[in-house]
Amino acid sequence: MNLRPLSDWVIVLPDKPIDQTETGILLPSLGYSEGDRFHQRGKPEMGTVVATGPGRMSDEDGSRVPVAIRAGDRVLFKRASGWDHKADGEVYHVLREGEILGRDNNDG
Repeated sequence: MNLRPLSDWVIVLPDKPIDQTETGILLPSLGYSEGDRFHQRGKPEMGTVVATGPGRMSDEDGSRVPVAIRAGDRVLFKRASGWDHKADGEVYHVLREGEILGRDNNDG
């Protein structure tokens, strides 16, 4: 992907939805479909950060406040925040750093 975010914007590649358990049980559709992806409304999702902007500008002294997450981090976010962007056959989610609910510390 050649898109580079500005300010404190973050690009996340959401995890592929799970529609079947390991034992073969099909999970019901309770949300909405978007192409080959399925989402439950309002439910937080996990994804991998693909790119981040350099950070926002401070209101106090005009210095840059760096983004606290990095490319490769696994994050939890709400689908209602930000918007989707299709590129390279994938659907990416673009949102502000402040809309990310948390980071998965198990991945490093």
